[in-house]
Amino acid sequence: MVRRRLHMKLGWSVLAIGATIAFTGTWVAIRSVQITPADFRFFNLEYRRFLLVMLTEIALFTFFSPRVCWPASGRRFIAR
Repeated sequence: MVRRRLHMKLGWSVLAIGATIAFTGTWVAIRSVQITPADFRFFNLEYRRFLLVMLTEIALFTFFSPRVCWPASGRRFIAR
């Protein structure tokens, strides 16, 4: 019982960690495009176009993270 209460209290730190990842990830992605030379290519893409890939990954993380932490919030997405 004690471990469960501790686990539940520590679980709230996930909110802070998730918000930090979403904020700093976006900031790092945008900043990396600003400081990279214009002719730099990454996975055969101009690095500026790769920003869309990075921001999409962060958006998906932000969207799906609460559904992992609170499975009941994602029940409406489950096919019946």
